[in-house]
This record gives sequence, structure tokens and C-alpha cells, in this order.
Amino acid sequence: MNIMDRITGFLSQYILIALLAVVVGFLMTLYTIKQPIEFKLGVTIVTDKSNELWQFYCHSDSYYRGEMSTQAYYTKALEVSPDTYRITLPIVCGSEATHLRFDPLPDVGEVTIQSMRIHTHDWRWVDLDEAFKYIKPINSVSHVELTDAGIQIKSVGHDPHLELANNLQDYIATTWQQFVKFTLKFSAYAFVLLGVVKWLVVMLLSRADQLLNLGQKINQQLASSLSKGARLVGAEFVKRYPYSWLIALSVGVLYALSATMFTSHMNIKPGGVYAMVWGSMFCHVWILFSLYTLVLRLLQHAYWARYVLGYLLIMFSVYLTVDVSLYTLNGMHADHGIGMLFYGGLGAFINNLRFTGLPTSELAVYVFIVVVLILSVLFFVYWIEKRTQKLKFSLTGLQSLVILAIAVICINGSQKWVESELTGKQIANYENHFLFGLSFYQYKPYLVSFPTELKPFKRQDKINGQLAVKGELKDNDIYLFIFESLRSDMVSAEIMPHLSDFKKESLYFEKGVASGNATHYGWYSIINGLQPFYWDRYRNVRDKKGSLPLQIFKALGYQINVYTAKDLSYLGSDKIMFGESLQAVDYISDHPDLSPPEHDVRISQHLISDVRRKHPHGKYLNLVFLDSSHYPYSWLDQGIEAIEPYDGDSIEGPDVSKAKRLIKKDKRLVMNRYKNSMKFMDYLFNQVVQAIEKSPSQNE
Repeated sequence: MNIMDRITGFLSQYILIALLAVVVGFLMTLYTIKQPIEFKLGVTIVTDKSNELWQFYCHSDSYYRGEMSTQAYYTKALEVSPDTYRITLPIVCGSEATHLRFDPLPDVGEVTIQSMRIHTHDWRWVDLDEAFKYIKPINSVSHVELTDAGIQIKSVGHDPHLELANNLQDYIATTWQQFVKFTLKFSAYAFVLLGVVKWLVVMLLSRADQLLNLGQKINQQLASSLSKGARLVGAEFVKRYPYSWLIALSVGVLYALSATMFTSHMNIKPGGVYAMVWGSMFCHVWILFSLYTLVLRLLQHAYWARYVLGYLLIMFSVYLTVDVSLYTLNGMHADHGIGMLFYGGLGAFINNLRFTGLPTSELAVYVFIVVVLILSVLFFVYWIEKRTQKLKFSLTGLQSLVILAIAVICINGSQKWVESELTGKQIANYENHFLFGLSFYQYKPYLVSFPTELKPFKRQDKINGQLAVKGELKDNDIYLFIFESLRSDMVSAEIMPHLSDFKKESLYFEKGVASGNATHYGWYSIINGLQPFYWDRYRNVRDKKGSLPLQIFKALGYQINVYTAKDLSYLGSDKIMFGESLQAVDYISDHPDLSPPEHDVRISQHLISDVRRKHPHGKYLNLVFLDSSHYPYSWLDQGIEAIEPYDGDSIEGPDVSKAKRLIKKDKRLVMNRYKNSMKFMDYLFNQVVQAIEKSPSQNE
């Protein structure tokens, strides 16, 4: 057979397929260009403003709105070459978009748009000469210039932005070149697909008898397997297995206790709403128990499974009760508390326990109780499953599924019933803090939602380049006093007269906002000068440099002294503030075993001694950490007249659980402790201030 015969034979076989492929390609092209488009923008930006914010807004002949914006930073992830960033993003107001706004920087600076393209049905490059015609500066943009490098944009003020285009709809129309391109592409896909289908049809027809026999065998085998499986499953689900009343009762009691504590914490008055909320939490125990029975059934009730799953079921319920107890007591979840105790490894466990402030004997009792609880539950489950044949009840698989369904329905119904009676804060409290809690609430616990993201973690603990000091730098000593848990309403003539007088003679802020709800977050914010969003991330950095402000003071020639009544090693806070080897400071006072007020007296006297004999001969930054006003609020009788009544004595106060009960009866018993601790710290503060005022350095 010659070449022409082969070509003729090929064409005779595939000419119809080719014609059909062209028709399919044409129809697919028509379908594609009629579909709603997805606008995308691709730009290449040149700027030296790394890590600065950029934003794009769009609108449809109306106005620019926040929900129609996309923003990020000039980060390494976008950098394609030094100072050059490639940005690809959807235009979020969709196919109706007409206008596009560009906010290149948050402040003064310069950027250059090197290239730009628009995606409708496909990507299309935008001629910068054409795009330049539509650009309109709106705010803080001094001028826009078309250069050989691209469109150059210069900002001279805050929040510069400009309209990048007002003709996005011009890009929707499909050109004849695009139409041909789509048709050829879809035709090629269709040709290959139709060719494969033709080959499959021919192959199947040639083996029709074999395939028919194989199909019959597979069908018979499948039918037999399904029938057998259905009989086994049916038999399994109607078969009864025994379960322990004691396990069910134990889990039920623990769940009832947890539901009671959490419902009370949500500040719901006793009545119908309270009962419904409590019931929606308690019904979770039936979900948990039905899942336990179903998993046991799947494992054929092997003895090891009964021991392990029974133990896990009870221990989970215990954990939930502990978690709810901790949360309602001090806003901390069990996993957070465990993470804090075990930070630094098992070796640091006992040391971290000390920071709870509980006596060693009491701590030992708590640890003993935890160990006994873990072991006793283990033996309890073993005894139930191995030794006890009484107090058992049986369930079928179908009954377990019914219990599961009823529990979910009850949770849904009770939550819907009381939804309108609960506040957004109460719903959010349940949804965010009740462990293993289904939520069918539709109420949104917020008024406004802003689609914003935290900035990526970035180390800010290194001095870059030389320090530039503006103006005259005086060689005065600096004293920073850090009072534990100081409220602004305590700075009064009645409670803290000395600090109140000091405030009148000083610059002060009218309003302060706490950076966190825990001591270590406050330390981080004050000393490192940063919000504690990334405290956990920075804690895990291995070569921490410590506080950047302290590094700057050291570079300016200051000796940095730390006088602390607190053990700053708590959760590694000393390394977070002062560096991995505490290199950011020159001196830290030691921490013997004393009560907080005794510590405060000790470091105050130490500081006063240094003020008199040491500080006049250098340049010092002195950090003073005072601790008496940390719960349970303690003081010494020297220097103050205590306010009564209060619970406990001047050193030992009520534990947190007792304090919460006392506050409901007579809050003075706890509040007066706090006031007395503040009076005591005010007394010590005044002693130090007087020593500073009388020091030789102040009289020179």
C-alpha cells in the first residue's frame, strides 16, 4: 500500500470525527463566551517599600466599598526579583465591575506599574499607553507619569489612591482572534476525545460476547456479596449487646455537672430558658454514649475495646468537667493550663506549678488527686467490664442510632426554642468555649464583620543599621515601675495618695487599654513594645534577642538593671523580654523564697541602696516589677492602715473559687484586699521616689 492509499484510508476513518470535533469546538466556544466572566487582574509592581500594604478596590458604577477590596503586603512571597512584585487577584465585585482603584502604599513613597493584564475569558495584556489615559489620581498622589519603565506613581501624603480604570466592561467583548483560538482549542480537545471513544466502541464491539459473560459473572458475585453483607449488617444491628449502667451513670453525672456550671456561667436566670440551655448541653452525653456503643459494635465488643473505650469515655467526661470548671473560674481552658504547666518539658513541671501561687502542700495534694483519679477510673472500668455482670442493660444497633438521632433533634429544638432569648455574647460564649458542643443557633453575635487578617509573624528584635538620635540626649536615669494588675480607679487620694500626687505633676495618658488578660502578656507588651498576638510564636524562636527598645537603650550607653519581686522565668518570659541568654540587660535581682510583699520590700530597699551609692556614677535604665497586687492581694502592715473588712490575713487570702463565692455575698471581702495591696505598693513607691529625689545625681 502506497502513501496516498494510507492517507486516503486515514481521512476516510477520521474525516467525520474531525468535522464533528469542529462543530463541538464551535458550540463550546459559543457556550464559553456567554458564561459570566471572572475578572482577574495581574500587575507587576516595582517599589522599594517592602512589607508595606497595598489594596485594590472595585465597583459597578456606584462607589468603592470595603467588601469589594483585596489587600496584602509587598512580601517575599510576591517578589519575583529584587523590589519587583507580581500580584494576581480576583476583582471581587464580579463580572459587573466597571471601575478599579489602586492604593499603592499606606503613606509617602513611589511605585511603578511595570505591566498589567486583565482576565475575562482568558488573560489579555493591557497596553500601558492605553491604560494611562484612564488613570485618575484621587488622594495624596502628587503625579502619575508614563515612562519607559512603566507607569510611575508618587505619593506625598497619607493613604494615596488613584482610579486605575473606569472601563473594565470594554475588556468583556470577545475579539475574532479569541473566538478562533477558543474554537481551535475546543476542537482539538473534542477530536482527541471522539477518537478515544471510537477506539473504545470498536474494541468493545469486537469483544461483546466475552464482556457479556464477564458482566454476568460480576453481577452475580456483586449481588451475592451485597445480599450476604446486608444479612450480616441486619443481624448485627438487631443483635443486642450489654452495656454498663455504671458507665452511663458516671458519664451522665459528669455531663450534668458540666452543663450546670456552664449554664450558670452564661448568667441565665433559673426558669424555662435555663432548663432549655441546660438540656441542650446535657443531650450531648447521649450523642457521646451512642457513638461509644456503635464503635464497640463495629469492633465486635472485643474485651480490649470495652476497656479502652469505656476508659476514654469517662476520662473525656472528666476532662470536660475540669475544662468547664477552669473556664468558669478564671477564663482558662484545660489545654491552655496543661500547656503552661508543661512548658519547658517535664523537668519544668514542678517549677511551673509554683507560679500558681498555691502552697507546696496543697499542690502536692492536687497532683496526688489527679494521679489517683486517672488510676481509679482505669480500675473502675476494668472492674465493671471484667467482674460485674449485674447492672447491665442491652441495646441494638438500631436503638443506638435512634438515641443519636433523638439527641441531635433535642439539641436543635432546644436551641431554636431559646435562640431569641439569648444575647449574642451568651451564644458566642457557648459556641466558642463549651467543648464538644453542637450549635444550631442562627443568631450572629456581632454587628459588623471586617474581613481582615493579622500581619504575618515578623521578628522585630534586631537593630538594623546605625541609630540616629535627634536632638540632645540627656544622661538622666530612667525608672520604669510595673505594678501588677493596677486599675486606674485605684490612683486616688484615698487609696494611692503618693502615686496620685505624682500623676498630677507628670504627663499621663487619659485612657489605657490592656494588651492581654494575663501577666506574661502584659510584660511582653510593656517591655518588648509589641502587642502579644505573636507571643507564642516568638517564645519558640531559638535565638531570641529580646526587647528591641532595651537593645536601643543599651546601644545608647545605658546600663539596664532589673529589680523584680516576680520570678520572670515564668513561661520563659525572661528570655522573651531580655534575650535567649538575658543579654539585653546587665543585672537581674535574685528571687529567694519569700511572700510577694516581702519580695516587694526587699527589692525596694535594694533599689534605694543602689540609688544612693551606685546610680550617681553612671547612666541607668531601671525596671522595677512589683507583685503584692497579684491575686490573692497581699501586704505588710508597715506604712499603711488596712481597710476592713477583708477575708483571710494580710499574706494569705481566699483561693479563686472561694473569692468568686465571696464576691456574690459581700465583694468588700475581696475588693478591700486589692485596695490594701495597692496602698502598700503606693507606700513602697513613695519610699523609692523620695530616695531618688534626695540622691546625689538629683542635687548636682
